[in-house]
Amino acid sequence: MLKQNKITDQNKYYLTSIDDLPKIRGQPKLHKIDTPMRIVTCSRDTITSPISQFIFRIIKELRTTLSGVVCNTSNFIKIITDVKLNQDEHLASLDIQDLYTNIPVNKAIDITLKRLDESKKLDNLPFTKTDIKELLILALKNSYFQFNGKFYKQKTGLPMGNTLSPILADIYMDEYQKQHLHEVNIPNKIWRYVDDILIITKMNKTQLDKY
Repeated sequence: MLKQNKITDQNKYYLTSIDDLPKIRGQPKLHKIDTPMRIVTCSRDTITSPISQFIFRIIKELRTTLSGVVCNTSNFIKIITDVKLNQDEHLASLDIQDLYTNIPVNKAIDITLKRLDESKKLDNLPFTKTDIKELLILALKNSYFQFNGKFYKQKTGLPMGNTLSPILADIYMDEYQKQHLHEVNIPNKIWRYVDDILIITKMNKTQLDKY
């Protein structure tokens, strides 16, 4: 991209200025049975973090294309407090197991590029969709880390700890809800905070369990 005058020497220096590899840590899920560990890749100030931050600044406005995404716990609590149910409706909570590691990276990238194209954001930038795709692949599919002196690479899913992972997870799940959750994907009756989905539905418990 430097040779094509799409980035400056200063941009190149920033994007290649760090060569440290991430390390991983285990974060206990205290609210879960048997307290399983959430594996987090500590990617801050590591080799791919400048690229991730660079791309994030380009795609962050895609959050405006999402529906029903709750930004924080306080907002989530307020929604629950303000919910008003009809007599034939139920409030139900759905949990997505291991959200980040179960998201297909290629699919998430394709959906992101589609929405980026629809937003016309690239019309005002020197980059093509191919440029953005290559940078997304570089940042998300080269998730190496160190553990006990050995080097590992994450094979599937989005790396938890990468700047790009939360927004790509939100974009992928927004598309998934629209394509596959027709029965519950009703405006103002479905909300999602990270991997927790809250819905207002007329389904009973048996129907929800099957669903």
